[in-house]
Amino acid sequence: MKFYTLISALLLLIPTVLGRICLKDVSVQYLKRGTTRVSRTANCYYHCIFAFHTRIVDSSYTAQTCELASKTELRSECCDGYAKNSRGECLPVCEGGCINGTCNAPNQCGCAEGYQLRGNRCLPVCDVECVLGVCTKPGQCTCLPGYTKQTDTECAPVCETPCENGRCIAPNTCECDHGFEKYWFSDYQCFPKCDPTIADCSYGTCVAPNRCRCAVGFVFSGHRCVPQCDTTCVNGDCTSPNRCTCKEGFSTSSGDSNVCVPICASGCQHGTCVGPNTCQCSGGYNATSTDPNLCEPSCDPTHVDVSNGQCIAPNVLRCSEGYVLERSSGLMRCRSSVEGGQEIPTGLLTST
Repeated sequence: MKFYTLISALLLLIPTVLGRICLKDVSVQYLKRGTTRVSRTANCYYHCIFAFHTRIVDSSYTAQTCELASKTELRSECCDGYAKNSRGECLPVCEGGCINGTCNAPNQCGCAEGYQLRGNRCLPVCDVECVLGVCTKPGQCTCLPGYTKQTDTECAPVCETPCENGRCIAPNTCECDHGFEKYWFSDYQCFPKCDPTIADCSYGTCVAPNRCRCAVGFVFSGHRCVPQCDTTCVNGDCTSPNRCTCKEGFSTSSGDSNVCVPICASGCQHGTCVGPNTCQCSGGYNATSTDPNLCEPSCDPTHVDVSNGQCIAPNVLRCSEGYVLERSSGLMRCRSSVEGGQEIPTGLLTST
């Protein structure tokens, strides 16, 4: 029974072996031997009877010959795509070899378990795709340069210096978080960004996205850091810590640096400067019709008749020349100083 089994196996191998061996005309080199006749002619000099003579001598001999020749023979050789191994077996040839596999036919590789044929190469297979890495063995990922293992199949970039307020997106490359930005002097530090229209940190420091920490003497108001004055500036603006700058038309009060008083260029006689070049007349005085900042005395017509005189102070009457002041029935007036042919001395009287 074993004998028949062996015979059957050999019969199955015959087509395979015959498919690898071909009859070919082969040029074979061999050593060709023979003989040849060699002739020589020489001059012979000799001395005879007190004189020198010359004689030509002919000689010949048979020599053996040997040369390398070639002939064509029909021989069994490995077919195209096959080559003999050290034991003389014709085996298929795969250009580049079959790493991680076996050459089953000319330029046809059969991959080992865990490998897959791609092109003419057997590459390892990983059931889960390697992220930022390469499948180097069946089911095993190797990270690319500059990356490190996070899980069995995932690699993450490495930044030699940790990213501050950002994340590592590639080897030694940081990306800033939202609201942060990098400056030219640092590749790994991200600094908070403040939009001047939202948070103007001109007098402070941007400590978080759109968030200012104001300098000493400043407070955040509206959308920016503004100077702080402990005492409110009257008619002025706080332009630096505890320093008021007066508005146009005002000047600092001599008694209080945080109070700005209005300026009246021509002064306010008989009145008070209540605004830039604006006078408010004191009691008993009224603004003139020609100049609102010029105050003139006022005499109440129900008590003072200014005819023939001049109001020189509130309800104070000065009579014109030739008139004298008199009070009659609560009314002050100026009457002629000449009555009944007698002159009455003129003078200045005031109402009580």
